[in-house]
Amino acid sequence: MSLVEGARTALSRWPRAARRVGVSLLTGAPTALLCAAHSSTARRTVADALRSPSMLTITTSDVVGAETASAYKNIVAMAVGLAEGLSERFMERAYVRAFANARSAMFAQGMMDMVRLAEARGGRAETVIGLAGAGDLYVTSNHGRNGRFGQLLGAGATPEQAMRSIGSTVEGVVNTEAALRLADRYAIDLPTARAVDMALQRQLTQDDAMEQMLSLFATALPIGARQLAMR
Repeated sequence: MSLVEGARTALSRWPRAARRVGVSLLTGAPTALLCAAHSSTARRTVADALRSPSMLTITTSDVVGAETASAYKNIVAMAVGLAEGLSERFMERAYVRAFANARSAMFAQGMMDMVRLAEARGGRAETVIGLAGAGDLYVTSNHGRNGRFGQLLGAGATPEQAMRSIGSTVEGVVNTEAALRLADRYAIDLPTARAVDMALQRQLTQDDAMEQMLSLFATALPIGARQLAMR
């Protein structure tokens, strides 16, 4: 993603994402980027400079929506990773390879929370469900360090142990703190951020993995949705 303010241009802030884009540019792999800026001239300039036969560049004036999605997707990736990490510890007893439903539920609720926070800050839902939110979240959940960090927590590592294993910055940790402060400011609920915060505050132990899985699941899904699902 490219974020532009006025005449100043700043490209992707995530080295791994930047490398993936660089490889895509060199190999001609189909790639899409979002260029967000308040200035129509600035965003068109960046989009035109990056556009190629294999590079699709999309522009938006919704900087708030793009920035919110860019940060909150790290939290959701951690929540998805938590579900996967917890399930791995007792999957043999359950005779399943992974809790795909739990991960998808975390993903879906995270998207709803992302929209809720972006709109509270003045952003637009369509920005969140596009490349800036859903697109970036898909990659981060499957291949990013935030998703891996959540997976390690779910598997029983402490935050410190998980951080050492990753060996680089895990943005979702500070993003979670910031999101919860914003939730208080705007009087909104962000269940996925609360679930991740709960995991950060306690070590998820082996003995009660199933109980912890259900607790995280319940925290991340609103009561109304759970009641609706049981009808």
